[in-house]
Amino acid sequence: MGTAQSLMRISAASVFDEPTVVSPMPPAVMLVFFGGAAFGAVALAGYWAAARRDWLPIVCCVGAVVCGLNEPIFDVLGKIVYADNNVMAFTAFGRRIPLFLVIGYIPWVGLLPYVIARGMATGWSARRLYAVSIAGVVSVAFTEFVNTFVKSWEYYGGSPLKFFGGVAAMACVPLAGGFLLYALAFPLQGWKRLSAGFFIPLMTLPMMFAGVGLPLYLALYTPASPLMRYLAVAALFVFIAVANVGIVKLTQFWQTATASALDRATHHGVQLGHLEQPRP
Repeated sequence: MGTAQSLMRISAASVFDEPTVVSPMPPAVMLVFFGGAAFGAVALAGYWAAARRDWLPIVCCVGAVVCGLNEPIFDVLGKIVYADNNVMAFTAFGRRIPLFLVIGYIPWVGLLPYVIARGMATGWSARRLYAVSIAGVVSVAFTEFVNTFVKSWEYYGGSPLKFFGGVAAMACVPLAGGFLLYALAFPLQGWKRLSAGFFIPLMTLPMMFAGVGLPLYLALYTPASPLMRYLAVAALFVFIAVANVGIVKLTQFWQTATASALDRATHHGVQLGHLEQPRP
């Protein structure tokens, strides 16, 4: 009984045991790196909004920035700390969140789900959706690679857990956000469409991080053995696979249902048109 209680006990002291990190590089390096991606995303969103006469891509980007307020929660859970000499945006839950990270939400949490939603609406296959998910992970992994030189943040949860925090969880966020935009926002018009476009990016990241990252967070805050830590990583990948497969299956179901409804509406319209034709 005592052993079981010990395994499930979460140490409150370990929540704020983060190390102090100082980047050897100027803060402008990451601001330029993430700022360039954010600027490109905003420019593209603005172009699409003007060309399509639809503010949805812009609103998605705004929702993604507000979603950045969730960052300190998952930094505590995932044991991530940022270099003290970054340009900071805000402080919450004992974490100082850098500006480059907040604006980095724009391309990954805001615009990419919108692009995926457009692809789903045009009939992207399951293979393409999986490829986009993998590409999103690779892009986040690239930022982690850059950080090995810049050292703007650090994972301090111990091996192997610290290697799978941000990269793995982002495998689901753009795909989930894309499906929700496709299924919920795209059929709407006016302020309802824009409201959905704001709240979906705002809620998708915390929803997926909390659900998919559960094995990781439990292992980080319990006295787990090395074997249990590797099992937690394995469970993390199982959760990610289940989430991604589920999203793709939902997308395929929605595409089929939408196509069937369109066929019925078209057939009904043809019949009405035939009935309304004047008699010779």
